[in-house]
Amino acid sequence: MGKLLNDWIETRISAEGLSITGLAKRMGISHSYLSNVLSGNKEPGSKFYLGVAKAFNLSVEAVERMDKLGQAPDEMSDEELIEELLTLARRLARPERRQLVDFAIFLASRLQDDP
Repeated sequence: MGKLLNDWIETRISAEGLSITGLAKRMGISHSYLSNVLSGNKEPGSKFYLGVAKAFNLSVEAVERMDKLGQAPDEMSDEELIEELLTLARRLARPERRQLVDFAIFLASRLQDDP
């Protein structure tokens, strides 16, 4: 696993006060698998990327981008962030997607009202 993804995960663990066991549970993987990947003893697979995405509310593509390209979510361009948001929005259940659309409409109307 790339250094950026490893460092990003470790920062999130610390910031959220998680344990390795707690993160593994949140990711849906075993503690030993997570420990082995974080220590560099094992290469991450699709289940790992999916788990990170699930645990930190990211798309799998964003996690893979961090690992393969060394690009953290906060380093994305506006266009990349919009694509990321669209990817995540498509995964929402219908009621949550409707709430998101309603909120977007509200924001758009506010922008039109501003001089």
